[in-house]
Amino acid sequence: MAEDVEQLKHRVGGLEQSVAQVHVAIAEHSVRMDRMETRLTRIEIRLDLVEA
Repeated sequence: MAEDVEQLKHRVGGLEQSVAQVHVAIAEHSVRMDRMETRLTRIEIRLDLVEA
C-alpha cells in the first residue's frame, strides 16, 4: 500500500507540473493577444478606419 501511495504522489506531482505549464502558456498567449490588439488599434487609427 505504501508503494501505491508513493506512485500516486509521483503521478499527482507530474499532473501538477503539467497544469502549471498550461497556466504559463495561457499567460504568454494572453500577453501576445494584448500586444496584437494594441497594434491593430494603432493600424486602424492610421488608416482612419476608426475614430481616434
